[in-house]
Amino acid sequence: RVLFRSLGDEQTFSDIMKEAIEQDPNNPALYYNLGIVSRNNGNFEDAESYYKMSIDVDPSYLNSYYNLIELKISSTNSFREEIGDLGFSKEDETKFNQLNDKIKQAYRDTIPLLEYVISVNNDELDIKQLINIYNALEMYEESAKLKELLPVRSEEHTSELQSPDHL
Repeated sequence: RVLFRSLGDEQTFSDIMKEAIEQDPNNPALYYNLGIVSRNNGNFEDAESYYKMSIDVDPSYLNSYYNLIELKISSTNSFREEIGDLGFSKEDETKFNQLNDKIKQAYRDTIPLLEYVISVNNDELDIKQLINIYNALEMYEESAKLKELLPVRSEEHTSELQSPDHL
């Protein structure tokens, strides 16, 4: 990132990353950086490919998982916008179903990625994200199992107002 900021030119940065890959093809950060540049340029398919290459090189490189998850989930935004523009005709109903299927597929694609990330770091936010995806896909049994991994909140940590004992 420091190199990219000092260059200020994504194409030059991308060229340097590709040259670096020739020298060090087993460095997942190089593919990851190309994924970021591709994402920033709107080349989502290339970004996905680079993140996957980074994971292939080093399956424990979590940054690539996170960016791939974000890429998949953000891809649903355009489908949702299209759904919002639909009317009530038979054609629109067909289009709605097609777009909804694409959203569900994007969510299904994130499941193994999130499951891996959770297996490594057991992060509460990742668990909640996967629970939301399970619920969106009506995978309620999986969601319930995953909820068991969430920490139990004690009464003293709730946001409800407590009456003082001394009054």
